[in-house]
Amino acid sequence: MKIIRNEKGYTLILTLIIIIVIVSLFSTFAFAAITQQKQVEITDDTYEVTAIAEMGVEYYRAEIINLVEIYRQKTVVEVNAVESDTKLTDTEKQTKIEKINDNNLIELRDEVQGITLGQTEKTTLDPSAHKYFRLVTQPSFSVENPKNLTIEVEGKLKEEVKIISAKFYFPTNLVTSTPITGDGGSDDGSGNGGNGIGKLITPPIFPDTNYHLGTRKCSELMSSNQTKNTCYSDTINGLNKLKELNLYYTGVSHIQNINQNFESLANFYANSNITMESLKPINDRNYYINGKAVFKELDNASNSLIYASDDIELFTTNNMKSLKIYSGNKVTFNRPLDGNNLTLYAKNAKFNNINKLNHSTIQVNMDAEFTEINTISNSHIQIDGIAKFYAQNKGEFTNSKVLVNKLEFDTTKNNQDIIRLKEDSIFCVRNKDFNEKQVQVNDNSSLVILDETVTDTTEIKKLKHVEYVSKVNFDRICNFGSNSSPSNPSYENVVIPPPTIDGFTNEIIYK
Repeated sequence: MKIIRNEKGYTLILTLIIIIVIVSLFSTFAFAAITQQKQVEITDDTYEVTAIAEMGVEYYRAEIINLVEIYRQKTVVEVNAVESDTKLTDTEKQTKIEKINDNNLIELRDEVQGITLGQTEKTTLDPSAHKYFRLVTQPSFSVENPKNLTIEVEGKLKEEVKIISAKFYFPTNLVTSTPITGDGGSDDGSGNGGNGIGKLITPPIFPDTNYHLGTRKCSELMSSNQTKNTCYSDTINGLNKLKELNLYYTGVSHIQNINQNFESLANFYANSNITMESLKPINDRNYYINGKAVFKELDNASNSLIYASDDIELFTTNNMKSLKIYSGNKVTFNRPLDGNNLTLYAKNAKFNNINKLNHSTIQVNMDAEFTEINTISNSHIQIDGIAKFYAQNKGEFTNSKVLVNKLEFDTTKNNQDIIRLKEDSIFCVRNKDFNEKQVQVNDNSSLVILDETVTDTTEIKKLKHVEYVSKVNFDRICNFGSNSSPSNPSYENVVIPPPTIDGFTNEIIYK
């Protein structure tokens, strides 16, 4: 039997299979290549649109810094004009400079918040490719901290969009003012709550405790040979080489020691509560603390100032000389106080033990407690609220002038004298609701009590050394401010330095 073999059909089928496989493989490779190319293009667009948004941040940052510099230069010219005006007093100059600072700062902030929103000709890079950057929202200042300025910038390329949020440190002042002489000046006597008696002390303006735009880190100034230095630091270690240092402290609230090795410190600024363990000695320097201040050891302090916006608490306070203390709330002396030429201003005060106080001025706007007093001499004291004395011992006031709104004694011994007036002292009490027997008056001294039943035409009623007087005579006798008030302060006004990119930028957030 003969078998016939014809392979032409198989060859055709095999050829078709091979062609199909080749075409399939080619299609797969081509599709992968095309997909990869598209991914590369998308990745490139993502990088590019991010770069466009970053370019926008740099553009608007430069625009804002330029505005700050314009108003800084404007402030320099205006401040110099005021300071060179010989017809103005120091107080008038300071008032004008503060107004210049406030007005220019308001105008500057308005200019920044008025920067054009959206796409403009300058922010459009390629119209055909929809390539541009723009502000998404108006620049905004933080309500909690006006130092923080935020902008949001959008970068656009075709269909790709990238938004970057940038936070900047914005100046809260264009001029910083630091008191260099005096301690606040006197009241004009126009009235103290309708009493017709001025304050013994008016405190100086509390300075800005935030460091300003352009302020450098202290570590960057260590090789500086400048006679005056201003910087910020989160530590006090190693800063004693910087001369006449104005330090903006940003570190922890508890400071172990600022001692005699830190003689270069001139002004210390802190924008938070501060506790200092030891200051030995504290000479010729100022502490400005925006919060509560606690000083554990304050021995031999002289020619210095402590100013806190909140409470001040003092422990060891020996041999203080020419120390000025200003508090926005309460001052507490926890241990015996020895001082000469002390100036104290507070809303409330508590003295646990006054051992010896000489040639001092104390102004308390509300209440004061005196647990124990040994001797107060040649001093002026004004308590506009309640002055409460405890019967620990007989406190002596020698050649001193005291004015209190109301006098209270914490004792069950109603006939025991707790206060003794000696050597021409005057003790004035506006409210007569107390036991006069608890004030012993000697040596040409006098206890002066306001009595509404006494008219201006009535003779002063006297009982031994006690005088009951009308309001007119009370204001005349007990207005000690004109004789004892400190002089008005002079200020060192410094316009902030030119802004830098590093000092201006706080945080960049990619969204």
